[in-house]
Amino acid sequence: MQITAYAALKAGDDLSRLEFELAELKSSDVLIKVQACGLSYSDLNMIDNDWFCSTYPIVPGHEVVGVVEAVGCDVVTHAVGEKVGLGWHRSFCNKCEFCLSDEPHLCAQAERTIIDGHGGFASHVVGHERAVIKIPEGLSPEFAAPLMSAGVAVFDPLLAFSIKRSAHVAIIGAGGLGHLAIQFYKAWGCTVTVFTQDISQAAALESLGADKVVSSVDDMAVLDCLNSFEFILSTVNKTVEWGSFMACLKPKGRLHFVGLPLEHLELGIFPLVSKQRCISGSQSGSPQTIKIMLDYAVFHNIKPVIAEYPHQKINIAVADLRGGLVEYRAVINCEDCVGVNDADEVVS
Repeated sequence: MQITAYAALKAGDDLSRLEFELAELKSSDVLIKVQACGLSYSDLNMIDNDWFCSTYPIVPGHEVVGVVEAVGCDVVTHAVGEKVGLGWHRSFCNKCEFCLSDEPHLCAQAERTIIDGHGGFASHVVGHERAVIKIPEGLSPEFAAPLMSAGVAVFDPLLAFSIKRSAHVAIIGAGGLGHLAIQFYKAWGCTVTVFTQDISQAAALESLGADKVVSSVDDMAVLDCLNSFEFILSTVNKTVEWGSFMACLKPKGRLHFVGLPLEHLELGIFPLVSKQRCISGSQSGSPQTIKIMLDYAVFHNIKPVIAEYPHQKINIAVADLRGGLVEYRAVINCEDCVGVNDADEVVS
């Protein structure tokens, strides 16, 4: 079977059309006809080889939603025609302690959707049946796609650290990850403070559920929040004054990273040990957590705010994201991403 995809041929390249033959499905594989795929900063990191793990040509896209087109002979959990999603991981070993304890996203042999194969900016992708998640009714593909990675990234800490529904939490950053975190944490019952560089966003963030919006570049405003939060979630991909935010935690509070700054973390140890505070991080969640998150999103009507692009304008979407022109989340419509002809060229 021939796959049509969008790939960077070398680090930093624009994406160009690429066609290749799909290998025969393994017995537990699910073939997905892609309808929509989210575009995130992690995709840019992979295009640019910022994490030194990219191999070229590379097809980005790890927030996939589509329809099952075929299944391997041993697949029992999915059927042709079912609406499904695929996130950061495409498969697991299913034998290690983490796979057997329902935490396969921590499996040392887990295969990543982008790194270990071609991603979702394509006509089709393949995932192991355990990594492929059924999309509940009430979520259209373009809104479901960002939840497959960004959504579970911010939702997983609620379960992993048993965040109390009465907790006072803060979210650093109000972009693609942060605006989803606001909605999930408010629905959870938390009192939500948002730290952002752009205080002009306040009204929009309050409409999403923020109880308070604070300028992250106003030292006095941050100082007013000392010892205020049980949990702080950092969603930004840039370095900020981490020590100031650590001081905003209550004793035994936690600073948790889901955003991925490329710089090393610089933080004094005294603010950590003096109040028994802690630092942690995560990137995704288990298939079971993704299922819970999707159902939770439907029940509470939580949706990403998206800018949707046709697949022919994928390089415009990438440029907009790089330039800060995407307010929250970019989504690529891949539904007719098949074949190559003169009328279907990529727009740069």
